[in-house]
Amino acid sequence: PFPFISPTDCSRRLGHWIVWLASFGFLSPSMHKILIAIAVAAVQIHLDGIAWAFSAGDYHSLVVMENGDVFSVGSNKTGQLGKSPTQECKKMAFVKTCPEQHWPVKMHTVGHRAIAVSAGHYHSLMLSQDRDVYAVASNDFGQLGTGSLESQHKPVKMKLGDQKAYAISAGQYHSLVLTTNQDVLAVGNNNYGQLGTGDRWERHTPVQMNLTGMKAQAISAGWEHSLILSDGGHVWGMGNNDYGKLGNGDTEHQYLPVKMQLEGTVQAISAGWQHSLVLMESGDVYGVGHNGDGQLGLGTGAIGTGNREDQKIPVKMQLDGAARSVSAGEYHSLVLMENGEVYGAGNNDFGQLGIGQLPPGENGDKTTPVKMNIEGPVLAISAGSQHSLMLLETGEVFAVGWNKYGRLGIGSQDAQKTPMKMLLPSKAQAVCRSCECQEVSHCSNSCGFVLAKRWGYARTLGTQNHRECHNGDRDCREWQTCVDLYCCNS
Repeated sequence: PFPFISPTDCSRRLGHWIVWLASFGFLSPSMHKILIAIAVAAVQIHLDGIAWAFSAGDYHSLVVMENGDVFSVGSNKTGQLGKSPTQECKKMAFVKTCPEQHWPVKMHTVGHRAIAVSAGHYHSLMLSQDRDVYAVASNDFGQLGTGSLESQHKPVKMKLGDQKAYAISAGQYHSLVLTTNQDVLAVGNNNYGQLGTGDRWERHTPVQMNLTGMKAQAISAGWEHSLILSDGGHVWGMGNNDYGKLGNGDTEHQYLPVKMQLEGTVQAISAGWQHSLVLMESGDVYGVGHNGDGQLGLGTGAIGTGNREDQKIPVKMQLDGAARSVSAGEYHSLVLMENGEVYGAGNNDFGQLGIGQLPPGENGDKTTPVKMNIEGPVLAISAGSQHSLMLLETGEVFAVGWNKYGRLGIGSQDAQKTPMKMLLPSKAQAVCRSCECQEVSHCSNSCGFVLAKRWGYARTLGTQNHRECHNGDRDCREWQTCVDLYCCNS
């Protein structure tokens, strides 16, 4: 509902000048680093953007800003950041030369505002406000859903026919789309039956999953398996069933959806590499599948050691309190509690559980969930292969864990054991947008900052002075807070 306005009078970013000066030899390497640090600090102190959604992939991370822009960071080996791996990228501010980025960079989204993203192994998915799906990067198995095997370095529209998307999920080499009429479309690799079509043929154009009359509420694409949450609150799985991660009691691969053996109503699902997590309506969390690193969070074993036994039927995670959401990574699991705290279980080799630097011998796996060291209520979580992302109530994104390729977005490749704030670009660096002024006789010096309405509700940031809001002026811009605004009377 909010139109784009060309920011012809937006000032150029400080970083552009720094990179330009450095490219012509006017800055020494040490001075270049100092100025970059100053620029980043200025951005962080004064011009922080507000994140809306995010996704942690295997080697890259995606973030949706409140204005609908998508920023990406980490490995760009196959173009999963939405930029050509051979493209000259260093002309952009705070950006490392391709094929990897240590600072988040804006993805070319062909003018469409995103409301959700999903980062897979070597590809990325975006859901637009128009309910279309855009895909980019590796397409070796047709996972982009374009009808071909040609990889893409700029997002292209997935062929959904006359269907509209409600949710998206990217697996290793396959993609899932939940439509607005509650069907599930699947595309890409199908070597274990993860597309739920009853066969093992890969698909290059999305096909409808065989749900035998069921309606889906949620989807989750794992490494080589898929989970579906049906209308009745039941979980259905298909694809690779090594370690019993489909939760049906055996390890046979499934080419059609099979029901997970679980009593009660399920609220949310998450498919990881070789394990699956389920959030019950009661707030309890159940895990199933591989548990070699303690990622199911089952606590201690019979002899006092950590419980690392694989599970073919879901088992309750050892948590004290009710959970709000879950996210399954490669060898670790994240749980967001109702009070906004985050707990993690499983592998912690790179600090992905976010519990800080521990004494020697205590930095390994955690078979009992441990509390993450992060301040402030957390709104959302996403577990990648060996890193974790957290969205705070403030709209800031924090990252922790393995940082190869710069996937944490903190400007380096150093692994982090304590969550660090991602260096997201400011609103002033994004495309400036006009506000939608109310029909009033004049605009006062106060404007209520209201973020874009998403899913039927809006979030108010409060009231601030707005000197650009003149009498009768419907183009109310504030460069340091370039978000959707409503002008209002005092």
